[in-house]
Amino acid sequence: MNKLSSIVAAMVLTVTVSTASENNIYAGGGLAIQSADSFDSGIALVLNGGMPIMPAGTVGPGTVAVEGEFTYSISDPEKRVRFLGRSFDASISIMTLGAYAAYIYDINEQFYVKPRAGIIYRSYDADAGNFDAQDYEVYTNSDGEFGLSFGIGAGYRLSKEIDIYVDYTMIDGSDVTHLTAGAQYHF
Repeated sequence: MNKLSSIVAAMVLTVTVSTASENNIYAGGGLAIQSADSFDSGIALVLNGGMPIMPAGTVGPGTVAVEGEFTYSISDPEKRVRFLGRSFDASISIMTLGAYAAYIYDINEQFYVKPRAGIIYRSYDADAGNFDAQDYEVYTNSDGEFGLSFGIGAGYRLSKEIDIYVDYTMIDGSDVTHLTAGAQYHF
């Protein structure tokens, strides 16, 4: 929990510093199709924000930005499991909190692509119906762990302030992926 507190504090500091400056900070949210290995997909709420730290031309033709992202299962990935001659439903709730470096490359005035990589804190909570998942060792509950995350996204600018976007994110060290669609507001 101490590590999670440190990440949250770092993200709050980033937002505070960006608010104090005159950078083009952005914040948004969306919904993600959340896939976990061998489970049916679920739906996750995604909240994100970021700010450019190096303008276009500093590192190639694109803009370098830092971003923070929070995801939380609102409809858990599920599957039917047969164990010890009995069948039961199992689900897994997934929460992630990530800090990313992103490279925003403008294709034209409206369209852009955005690869990103970062560090992520992930927490899983398995539910095995009437069975205690740890007693039967079907799933393991995880208190949380850190890992790497990689993704690619694209966006369309509806106006100077509003973008709509699609992101595909892979969480390293697990078989969890997010396919997100959402909107962002530029302050």
